[in-house]
Amino acid sequence: MNTLQVSEIFLGILGENITAGKPAVFVRLGPGKNLTVEEALSEIEKFEVRAVCVIENDTPRQSELSQLLTRLLDEGYSPVVLETESVLLDGIPPSVIKLLDVACPELNSEWAPPPVLPHDQIRFSITSKEDFDWAQKMCEIHVLTERCTVLFIPAYGKVNPTQLTEWIHDNS
Repeated sequence: MNTLQVSEIFLGILGENITAGKPAVFVRLGPGKNLTVEEALSEIEKFEVRAVCVIENDTPRQSELSQLLTRLLDEGYSPVVLETESVLLDGIPPSVIKLLDVACPELNSEWAPPPVLPHDQIRFSITSKEDFDWAQKMCEIHVLTERCTVLFIPAYGKVNPTQLTEWIHDNS
């Protein structure tokens, strides 16, 4: 039987997205236990919370991840998949929210977002004014704010949230 590699399943609070502050079950994929979709679902059910955030740490087995997400939807859960620009996931059911984490300094001007739907979110981690300017430029070039929700998140210890707020205000 095919399995997902799951490093941990835990209860936490969603942060740094449009559902911040909401309790959720986090499913961190990566080295750890090999769980079938049914076993993973059983672990998730124990928390009695309907929001589920799947975090990829490695390239997961696409078919098993897709099966898990489909089962979560079928069972009335609201799954979100957190992606990074290094591992973009195929086969995600369209009604699942994809949250793409973008680390600006690691990217170049040739960056292009993956296909997104209106309920998806792109989250730029801002470490400097240069990052902010680059992220703004990417939003304009790719018309991101008309295609999905775009978030600018101050990187902890790098940018003061008040400063980022001022940059956003000055550019709106």
